[in-house]
Amino acid sequence: MQPKFIHLRVHSAYSLLEGALPVKTITQQALSTNMPAIGVTDRNNLFGALEFADMAAALGIQPIIGATLAICFDKGADTESPVFLALLVKNETGYANLMALISAAHLDDADGRTVSVSIERLATHAEGLICLSGGPEGPIDKLLASGQKTKAEEILSKLFNVFSDNFYIELQRYQGWNTIDAETQLIAWAYEKKLPLVASNQAFFASVDDYRAHDALICVAEGRYLDEVDRRRLTPDHR
Repeated sequence: MQPKFIHLRVHSAYSLLEGALPVKTITQQALSTNMPAIGVTDRNNLFGALEFADMAAALGIQPIIGATLAICFDKGADTESPVFLALLVKNETGYANLMALISAAHLDDADGRTVSVSIERLATHAEGLICLSGGPEGPIDKLLASGQKTKAEEILSKLFNVFSDNFYIELQRYQGWNTIDAETQLIAWAYEKKLPLVASNQAFFASVDDYRAHDALICVAEGRYLDEVDRRRLTPDHR
């Protein structure tokens, strides 16, 4: 049986206080669903990369190593609302560059709180990396959602200039999230600018039955309560 989908945006338990998937669960899920490959993109770290690569390879599954990395496009921007890109390792050079970027994200922040890298630093370490545009967490989708189409197109062009053929427009759909308007524009740009499209789903837990427990984990991580209205929420589709 051929796989219908290969996950590129899985968050393991190493996405601290956010992911709820042990590496063993990820690889076993891939095996049971006949996925020949699977990608783990933990947030701002590579803590589980070696464990994941070893376990996946032992099962005959191609490990795709990556990270969901916070990027700063504007030094004067609000640091409370980071934007994220998914970076996937293409080769040995890409792995070295991703390690350098993640190290810089944690070491270069003047205030000691904002984990991110600048677009300028990203450009100097782009070789060997595949960049996905980030979905609803990405800079392009966020700008489109706030009505800043011109700025969104500028960021798209900047990322294409950095990554060239290794830049993909990323589409994500989640129940209850209004992503269709942004998706319509993203697809139009993809055809107009001849950019490749990739569909992804950020997985934080294994099945829909785990959603409520994971929602509680998010509350613990952010010091919030389950009955609060204005807190961060994922969906049962983030599986």
